[in-house]
Order: sequence, then C-alpha cells, then structure tokens
Amino acid sequence: MRAIFTMLILVSSLSANAWEIRNHYKDETKYNLLLRNGNVSELSAILEKEKRILSGINLGRVIQLQADSLQTEIHNYLKAHYPNELSAAQLSAGNMHNPKVIPLRKPFEEALVKSSYVQSIAEILREHGYEVTAASTEKFMLIERNKFDAMTWLKVEQLTSKASRTPQAAPLL
Repeated sequence: MRAIFTMLILVSSLSANAWEIRNHYKDETKYNLLLRNGNVSELSAILEKEKRILSGINLGRVIQLQADSLQTEIHNYLKAHYPNELSAAQLSAGNMHNPKVIPLRKPFEEALVKSSYVQSIAEILREHGYEVTAASTEKFMLIERNKFDAMTWLKVEQLTSKASRTPQAAPLL
C-alpha cells in the first residue's frame, strides 16, 4: 500500500506525466518505466527518487518518438549497414509477417540502440548506475515503405562498479 502511494505521488509530481512507473511483473524489488510523451528530460528525477532496481524501459511505438529525426537516423544506419535487407523490405508489403521484413528486425533493434535518441537515454541511465543492454521489439513493420514502427522496450541492467558509470562516446552512425 505504501509503495503504491509513493508511486502515485512521484508520478503526479512530474509535469506532463512523461513517465509511468510500473512494478516488475515478477519481482517487487524492481520496476519498469513506460514513456508517455517522448520526453526523456524527467528520467533523471525518477531515477534519483525510485529506490528499487530499474529493469526496463517501454518506449511504446517507435513511430511516435521524435518521428522525423529518429526515423531518418534509423533509415540511414540500415542503409549503410544492411542495404540489401532494407531494400528488400522496402519493396515488400511491409507488414510484420512479410518474409522480407522479418530479417530487418534485429538490425532495426541494433540501429535503435545506436540512435542519438536512445543514446540520450543511455547517458542519463549511466549517470545513475544503469546501462542499456539491448532493444526488444514486437510487431515490427514498415509504414509507407520508409517509416518503421514497433512496440519497443529497452533492456536495462544495473552497473556493478562506479568505473563503468563514466560517460562513453555515442557510436557514430
């Protein structure tokens, strides 16, 4: 009861409710964050106040996150590193079950983790002793042949030493 009250106060105190705190489904010592409006600015405040261990971040649908800049960044990464898979997927119907789209899912997750958007989240997480270890997606698809969409989660782990909390340079795309 006390934990629920604390969560309600924390969530209501944040402007625009950018983040929603959810209990980890199997472990009450952990929690997950659900991004509500695409704004990462309040992430640090939550990490400072929440005493449980963060286990993941649900970004929601990628199409709703900084649509143009993130889409362009992911597209450019895939074009540079996976041109054949990207081209085949763009020529297909683009739905999540299409055999030309399926091979692009893991490269998409890789591109998302390396994007400046996720790197901005990763930088805040590192300051609080966490790291993004991977992205996970469901319902990955192409819309209008050039826009990507998927329900997306960032897998997060707690760092074990202060030395690993030092900021690292973001990878170049």
